[in-house]
Amino acid sequence: MLSYDYYCEVIAFNIKQHREIKGLTQSKLAEAINVSRKTILDIESNKTSLKVKTLLRIADCLGCRVCDLMHEQCQPLTLGDNILKMLAEGGLKIVSAQEGGHK
Repeated sequence: MLSYDYYCEVIAFNIKQHREIKGLTQSKLAEAINVSRKTILDIESNKTSLKVKTLLRIADCLGCRVCDLMHEQCQPLTLGDNILKMLAEGGLKIVSAQEGGHK
């Protein structure tokens, strides 16, 4: 079994990686989740304990799931989860058969 410290380091590293991939600065991420830039710096440096609430906000802001930040295997999204995700991203439009070109 992996140690608590190892998981904390993995989460800190993955938050930084996901943030950089998204092109966000520490300041922008901090502003988006309503914490200070120093808090993000301390989280990414593994110098502070991370509250679950903050971890959830970070994952949401980075467009990933908590299990992605923990580097754990995530369960596949259910159909309902996929629909909600598409709606949240504005990528799902419901059209009638006539609008969709079907006759």
